[in-house]
Amino acid sequence: LAVRVTPDVAHWERLAAVLASSDDDPDLEELLAALPDVADEDPPADGRRRRSVRRQLEVLGQARRVETHRPYGALPDRGIILVAARGLDGEKGALPVTEDDSASNTAGGPVTLDDHSADVVGHVDCFASTLGLSDQVADDLRLAAVLHDEGKTDPRFQLFLAGADWWNRPDVDPLAKSGRSLPRGAWERAELPKGWRHEALSVRLATAHARFAEAHDPHLVLWLIGTHHGFGRPFFGFSDPQDGNQGPQSPAFDLDGLDWSSLFDRLKRRYGVWGLARLEAILRLADHRASEAGQSPA
Repeated sequence: LAVRVTPDVAHWERLAAVLASSDDDPDLEELLAALPDVADEDPPADGRRRRSVRRQLEVLGQARRVETHRPYGALPDRGIILVAARGLDGEKGALPVTEDDSASNTAGGPVTLDDHSADVVGHVDCFASTLGLSDQVADDLRLAAVLHDEGKTDPRFQLFLAGADWWNRPDVDPLAKSGRSLPRGAWERAELPKGWRHEALSVRLATAHARFAEAHDPHLVLWLIGTHHGFGRPFFGFSDPQDGNQGPQSPAFDLDGLDWSSLFDRLKRRYGVWGLARLEAILRLADHRASEAGQSPA
């Protein structure tokens, strides 16, 4: 669950004061108190928007952990996004295996990056053939599948998959999945930044990869890589000084004069809003299927 709290909500000044008083995650009770019940004299649109935000904040109160993202800039002129990072109490099951970098165990043991990428390519081929995609688009989806997890080669991430145990790191081939339960605090001990996403690093690494020259539409290939977990549309909400902040999570990202959000806009106009979402879904679901207990494309 993600809730946007932005200046178009009535009583924004009161909400902004609560948000500005907290350096980290705001108190949900204080936010609700700052958002009074809808009054008869309120314009209908304001009333509907405020009721919606109140409902969502109340539901967010059931979150196991709330994270605050500030993609719009500094308060008080901009809003924030509150995210139930680990779902809500009472929900059945967990996050899908490919959507959370901490959900790295697999039933069949460790999975190397090369093996996982090959499995994803197999599923992409199957989906592209079934859907009758053009050869060029299918080729770009296949290339995105090859490169989608290159960010997992980051030594910090490999250390994380080893449970932050230096002696347990893979000797040769980098892993995509650890095949083990990871101990609490492994992320922090591996010195990965809060909110870090491997797919953002995959975008930067893809541009330097020898096979990237095969792309028919390089913009599409990078976008599919960066969004294959559903994040980064169009903000990532983290910084990584070790990466030089040159990835799509940074305002310094530049691809043919486009930043990441401008790339989103261009691709929506090129493929259509739903056309682009459809192509994203093909790679995302291929990754899901490949990650589910080591299933083969068959």
